[in-house]
Amino acid sequence: MSGTLRLTAIDLARRTDTRRRLPRLRRSQHWPRERLAAAQQDRLAGLLEFAGRYVPHYREEFARLGCVPGVDAATRILAALPVLTKDEVRVAPDRFRPDPGRRPPAMARRTGGSTGEPFRYLVGREAFAAQWAALYRAWEWCGYGVGDPVVTLGGASLARAGGGLARRVYSLLRNDHPVAVGALDGPDLNRIAAEIHRVGPRLLYGYPSLIYRLADHVLAQGGPPLRPQAVITTSEMLFPGQRRLIGQACAAPVFDFYGCNEVNLIASECACHDGHHVAMETCLLEIADGEGQVLPAGTGGRLVATGLLNRAMVLVRYDTGDLGSLETGACACGRGLVRIRSLEGRSRDLLRTAAGGVVHGVEINRIVAGHPWVDRWQIVQDETGAIVVNVASAAGEPPGEGQTLAAAIADLSGCPVDVQVGGAFVETAGRKTRVIISRQGDGG
Repeated sequence: MSGTLRLTAIDLARRTDTRRRLPRLRRSQHWPRERLAAAQQDRLAGLLEFAGRYVPHYREEFARLGCVPGVDAATRILAALPVLTKDEVRVAPDRFRPDPGRRPPAMARRTGGSTGEPFRYLVGREAFAAQWAALYRAWEWCGYGVGDPVVTLGGASLARAGGGLARRVYSLLRNDHPVAVGALDGPDLNRIAAEIHRVGPRLLYGYPSLIYRLADHVLAQGGPPLRPQAVITTSEMLFPGQRRLIGQACAAPVFDFYGCNEVNLIASECACHDGHHVAMETCLLEIADGEGQVLPAGTGGRLVATGLLNRAMVLVRYDTGDLGSLETGACACGRGLVRIRSLEGRSRDLLRTAAGGVVHGVEINRIVAGHPWVDRWQIVQDETGAIVVNVASAAGEPPGEGQTLAAAIADLSGCPVDVQVGGAFVETAGRKTRVIISRQGDGG
């Protein structure tokens, strides 16, 4: 079945128009930055006018601020609005929905719940179609064509192996092969590798922590490379050591993707691997400080996003919970899309110090960067403040390096630190691996 027929069938089943939107996004990615930004502002103005008229939360906010959508500039209104948190939406979700009679066709969705509490939201079919079109476009940067085989390796929110008839038909139409990961012991890893060799996918798609474990196993066993055409990692931080080892075991380039589904945010690497291109057609991304003020390009801060197309649940200046910075300069690939220059992890990735302060995971990143033998790491801090650093290293620990790493983190935190190489990492119920787990409050 051709890619066009597959997209047509998927659109009919989902009542979306992804097939119509994808060619538009293929063209707009090459627009000059100024044209992309102007189109983005037009969508923002339309969204704010709709929200100010029909969405209770924003109707009240605009009245409080004295703003009149359609008269006041969208940029002025946006700058005046406070940053919106997930907890605010979770407590009163109906306040972010339009008035009855103004609600577009929508689907109920949920995030994976890496903090233990899944977040439920609504996405309009227009926004859902646009998000999938943006995802397909980004996959095309990796050599994918609609209908090419994909093996998906992740938790319940990413790879729903099995499922009902509708799920199986949908996977068949997409030519997607979700693999149940199991316990990820030797037999499971052998099974997954065998399935990848059987399918011969264009893309291997999944959580970096899971793909890394598979890659490490393949190399340790001396088996043949997995050989997808490309690997796409998503939903977790991808560390340089993971990228290197995954690329070696797969004999394929590794592309990292970043997303926040509730605000239609998709950002993805192109073949230049020089930052993550943001789908400006579906989302407006800002970098803000702790007070919600916009920071200049190149400055690190909170990633704050506005979904431009989802009128089923309007989320403006939504705190993604992540940290990073933006790059507005041109990419060598020629695309006009703004890029996320760096992703620094979750804003909640905090350790408690012995003195009662906090240390962000960004500082730990800088320490670990001086230890290239570390492929990936995780910190678990217990109720007493003691820290265990789980380390995975295909090359093994050079003599004394674990002690050096422990001493550096202990000096930063003032807490006792034990580095454990080759031990088990702590996973969430959705099979994700958080970088820092602190059971002392702010970090967990």
